[in-house]
Amino acid sequence: MLLTITFLRFFRNLNSNSYFNFNTILKLYAMTKNCIVCQTKLVGRDGRKFCSDACRIEHHNQLNRSGGRFVRMINERLRKNHRILCELNCEGITKTNRASLVIRGFDFNLITMIERSSNGENYFYIYDQGYRMFDNEHYLLVKRE
Repeated sequence: MLLTITFLRFFRNLNSNSYFNFNTILKLYAMTKNCIVCQTKLVGRDGRKFCSDACRIEHHNQLNRSGGRFVRMINERLRKNHRILCELNCEGITKTNRASLVIRGFDFNLITMIERSSNGENYFYIYDQGYRMFDNEHYLLVKRE
């Protein structure tokens, strides 16, 4: 406390035309903030939230992690479906049967988009890879350009 009073008295005695006048120092001293991750005192500009890049990255990782286990599980299953379609559809358009998809673990309940063609048929997409059922056991695999 004594150091703070001495510090403020020193800057009060400075010439008011100097770069740091008493009011500026008082504002800087009164507006001390802490890093929102590690709680260390912040030095620098007013709107600063983090003390370092590491704390900034950690904060954003925590925000992205907040989706929880359910969202991660769905994304993993979508990626698996996409990987299966990519394996089977090398040329951009391929025919396959339902059994080859099921054996690999394809989940028909997870898609990212449905597109209706001009002739009224529905294409089911997982990102850029899609499929359409053209009879009960056969599928046309397509890649969206």
